[in-house]
Amino acid sequence: MMRSYLFVPADNRRKLSKAVEVDADALILDLEDSVAASARPAACFAPTEFLQGREHAWVRINAIDSEDASADLAAVMPAAPAGIVLLKPRSAADVAQLSAQLDKLEVEHGLRPGQTRIMAICTERPAALFTLHGYVGASARLAAMSWGAEDLSAALGASASRDEDGNWLPTYAMARSLALCAAAAAGVAACRYGVYGLQRQRGSGALCSERAARWFQRHAGDTSGAGRYH
Repeated sequence: MMRSYLFVPADNRRKLSKAVEVDADALILDLEDSVAASARPAACFAPTEFLQGREHAWVRINAIDSEDASADLAAVMPAAPAGIVLLKPRSAADVAQLSAQLDKLEVEHGLRPGQTRIMAICTERPAALFTLHGYVGASARLAAMSWGAEDLSAALGASASRDEDGNWLPTYAMARSLALCAAAAAGVAACRYGVYGLQRQRGSGALCSERAARWFQRHAGDTSGAGRYH
């Protein structure tokens, strides 16, 4: 299991150059939250040169049901990223859809079949919580499942996801537990998505292993902090 992943805006050359100096096991180049919608058509081509020859560089694409997802994949796959981070999947069917697209793109670009892995952030839509059993056997590419409270909270129209003591409210604690169980059933790594204990910077973060639950990993929002959790 990778101990830490660093999220970096895919179209920010300064942060990309800084990211290679951080003690993270892998990088995730972000084409979603950290890139303005108006800049996405051009941004998807920005990481191509950076990805070349990097064994542990992933890309977070836009949601598979968005207009940007196919363009993201077409732009980055020639550079052979280690994996694709899939946000907001509606169910494991979205993983299967992504896997089928990767099958075609790997052939097109002369890549080894099946080499591109998938990490699914599987709890960001309320309805998705009722489909997590479907990830078992969904794709041989599936390497990890992550969970997050922020997008789920927004989708629910909630004003908070934690109580006054910082504990998860029941809905989010349930989502976390369901994601853990689903990942264990699917035989893949379980990951924690969130920013706690470090200053958050828009468009960057580190995914690191939790001491309290070794199945889980978490995002820390300071680009200098990834190594603190190793």
